Amino acid sequence: MLFNPLNILQGRFLPHTHTCTPRDGIRSSAYKALAAILIAAAGCCTASAGEFAGSVSLLSNYKQGGSDTNFFKDKYITPTLQGNLFYKFDNGWYVGHWGSTIKTFENNRFEGLGYVGYKGKLGPGLVDVSVGYDYFPGASQGNSAFLFVFYQVGVVTFKSVTTLSNTYYGFSDARGRQVVALETKKPITDRLILKGEIGRVFVTDGMKAQRVKDKSYYAIGGEYLLDDGFSITAFYSGADTVPGPNFGYRNKARLIFGVKKQF
Repeated sequence: MLFNPLNILQGRFLPHTHTCTPRDGIRSSAYKALAAILIAAAGCCTASAGEFAGSVSLLSNYKQGGSDTNFFKDKYITPTLQGNLFYKFDNGWYVGHWGSTIKTFENNRFEGLGYVGYKGKLGPGLVDVSVGYDYFPGASQGNSAFLFVFYQVGVVTFKSVTTLSNTYYGFSDARGRQVVALETKKPITDRLILKGEIGRVFVTDGMKAQRVKDKSYYAIGGEYLLDDGFSITAFYSGADTVPGPNFGYRNKARLIFGVKKQF
């Protein structure tokens, strides 16, 4: 499933209209293409039965690739409420929506992610491919479209996230931005699961012109399963702390803890 506290993946629908200007015509075309993919995938899924699933989490902070999403203040604790609801079809397709409170843009306090994808057997492991649209009501400069490709063999998962849109978290010329990562999840007991992730973010030349740099990030921690679908989580996560608009204090390593309910 795409939602997890390490904040690499998470997916999205097109929940609002986008006013197109000549400058963002290419971006608008990308969104229209994404909408067509979502509609076509939904049509393919209607012939298959399935079930709803989801989760709700309360976290002490929200990091994206090792970076705080609080752009306004250096705070160790930024309480964050997150939720994920998706429908899994028996033929391997799924569609859903993830959401989170956030403090990234002046006129926005919510991030949404609608997604559609397919998960199935490939060779010795499982492949999970999805497209998603990330949106920020009141702050459309942060809206982004993504392609997610995950491949899991045993307890190790390779992750690739490619930015399809021209914008990403307020930065322009972001199309082609790439994230690659390795994640591991290892059950220690019936209730305790250890988790770790290391990754590298490769930004575009256009983003580098805006003083954004490539970065490496990490997260290590675990999840302890309680009864009735509840669990507690704790992760230590951070990234390169070199100067730049997406680095500095936001990449400080922090211990992030939370409570999650799955249903």
